[in-house]
Amino acid sequence: MAARVSKWVGVALLAGWTPPAPGDAVQIQDSPRTHELLRLDCRSDLGRREITLFGNGTLRLRDGAPRDEQMWLQELSGSELEAYVARLSESARAEIDRRPATVEGSWVEVCTFTLALPGRSEERYQFGRYDSLSLDLRRAYAIALELGEAVDRDRPPEGAARLPADYQPLAGDVLRRTDGRHFRIVGFTWDGLGVELAGVEDPLTVYLSRDQLPRQFVDLVRRR
Repeated sequence: MAARVSKWVGVALLAGWTPPAPGDAVQIQDSPRTHELLRLDCRSDLGRREITLFGNGTLRLRDGAPRDEQMWLQELSGSELEAYVARLSESARAEIDRRPATVEGSWVEVCTFTLALPGRSEERYQFGRYDSLSLDLRRAYAIALELGEAVDRDRPPEGAARLPADYQPLAGDVLRRTDGRHFRIVGFTWDGLGVELAGVEDPLTVYLSRDQLPRQFVDLVRRR
């Protein structure tokens, strides 16, 4: 099978990839933890954004400039995963527009979109950011973008610094937020569940619940 990818126009199936015959459904041989139900990988010379949904409900987002990507992971509940798979399975996507690409260039994203849903033939498409998509493919693409937006990017990316798991906030603690700004803990709400923080560099006051601190702050800079 040829590995060469032909020059695509509009939306095109990857050359060298032969769709399974009708009725040949995807057979999931690997575990749900490693099987990719959906993968949208968009790249340009300016950066890359990849959204992957695994069979166990793990959602992975990779985003950033070339060679400087960051990664976030999030777990969907069983009901959320079932709902997304059902929506993705609604359309057959048998018809694919093949219209000329209207905009090209190294700065224009080129996306590879792969779906490997249970009971369905694997589907793989390649298209440019400004290409015209068929209605069914556009719906599936919108769901993929929705999954990317569902990732909680207020949390530090995987591998980044985090507050210790056993951190207990105290008044006077100075914390470093994910954007690098410093905040001092001023006090707590009457029930002890909320935390009041004041910006060190900026005249800004924020209120967070205790469980939000590890999601927005990555380091204890100093303790009084």
